[in-house]
Amino acid sequence: GVKKRKWKDDTLGNGRDYILPKPRALRDFNSLLVGQSFTFLEDNDNNSNGGVKKRKVVVEECATLSNCARMDVLLSTKIITTSSSNNTTEEEDGTLLPITTSKE
Repeated sequence: GVKKRKWKDDTLGNGRDYILPKPRALRDFNSLLVGQSFTFLEDNDNNSNGGVKKRKVVVEECATLSNCARMDVLLSTKIITTSSSNNTTEEEDGTLLPITTSKE
């Protein structure tokens, strides 16, 4: 809570600087997230084929909106699913993950 808010105020502005936005800070923050990925495994007990699904989530685009009260980060992702039971790979595009922090 407080640490995120202090970081946001110091890095992206505290909301009193609407005339002097910090576009380079926002661009740099967004560039840290674009291209990042994480992988998790899903046990497929309910599937008659059994096996494990490996899901890789890749951040393709990032948008950050910030003001004095909150910071919203929107991530557009691609999810790549690989199934060990039949060696297939599927891709899902355009999944939107919203992340919001606020003073509340």
